Amino acid sequence: MQSLAKNINRLLKPHALRQGFADVRILSQWPTIIGAELAGHVRPQTIRNGVLWLEAADSVWAMQVTHAQAQILERINSYFGYNAVQRLRVEQTYFTPRYADATPRPRVTAAHQQQADQQVADIKDPVLRERLKRLGALIAAEQQQKSPTKEVA
Repeated sequence: MQSLAKNINRLLKPHALRQGFADVRILSQWPTIIGAELAGHVRPQTIRNGVLWLEAADSVWAMQVTHAQAQILERINSYFGYNAVQRLRVEQTYFTPRYADATPRPRVTAAHQQQADQQVADIKDPVLRERLKRLGALIAAEQQQKSPTKEVA
């Protein structure tokens, strides 16, 4: 059994050809070509006569593409080693963006919970106290994740 990563180009090739892409890497390597953040909000749709049509998650990202068109073209063409794309066109399609750079949620330990419990011990309302305790434990875990050398008291 072969992995999907080894077969991705073969699997994407028919779709890529239907969309006008001569090289499937524009689809499979999109985040590498233009960067993970931009690739999470903008994706290639089709290519015709040297014009790459892109879909943007919203108007903000469509404007970003328009503003950075020269840099995006340079990244695409340098990746392929020739002028594969001469111009970009972007349209808003309002798809759900992918956040490739999202950081994982920090792991809350018993020490984090104990620290938060001490901080909210004086709060009379049990629902509010429990919610603030969870929030405090998460904040303590996040702070420790940002500076792992710091011990939680």
